Amino acid sequence: MAGKTRKKQVRGEYTRISLLEAATELFAAHGYEGTSVKQITEKAGASVGSFYHHFNDKADLFTRVLDNGSMTLRRFFRKVRNLPPDVSLEARTYRAYAALLEFATEHRSLWVLLLLETEKLPLPIREIVKQDQELYLREHAQDLEAAVKLGRLKPLDARLGAEAVFGMSVHMLSQYLNDPDADRETYVDAMARAAVGILRAMAGSRHPAWIAPDKVSLRAG
Repeated sequence: MAGKTRKKQVRGEYTRISLLEAATELFAAHGYEGTSVKQITEKAGASVGSFYHHFNDKADLFTRVLDNGSMTLRRFFRKVRNLPPDVSLEARTYRAYAALLEFATEHRSLWVLLLLETEKLPLPIREIVKQDQELYLREHAQDLEAAVKLGRLKPLDARLGAEAVFGMSVHMLSQYLNDPDADRETYVDAMARAAVGILRAMAGSRHPAWIAPDKVSLRAG
């Protein structure tokens, strides 16, 4: 009996994951309104009944997909947060964008979802997306405040700095994802330069010429 229960649980989890993966691809390709429950179940090879066993409705599934994207992205950024305190602002920024573009390349559909125009989404989902963005901005502002305390950056309005860098990042990531010939290293370098330039300018400090961080050591660990 226990064996049958275990097999049923495994099948159920496999179906849930299949539905999430199918929905991620379809939402990214066709948007929220352009994707139906029927399309999702057909792509996942699942029944409509199993869909409603795991999710309340399409909106519930969409929010779960967004949650997966946010958690996956945070795992990529964890390496940056764990860097030693003596690592420079330039090196940290380069590492952050290397992680971000690695995520965007390996999880393209998830990232396309995270870049969706929130105005096109139903209000409850729009609020969830905005909450995720607010959490990112708050965490980035805290990182900037820490950088000021450690002397890596001159004092600045950390919230405005986080918002400025976020806007630039979204714009350049959209370009990266829409560029069929995009070179990841080129974009990482350009985005890191731009972010550091924005922050140094907002801090009112003259910054030295950009010195490319050691890419090999940054990727270690």
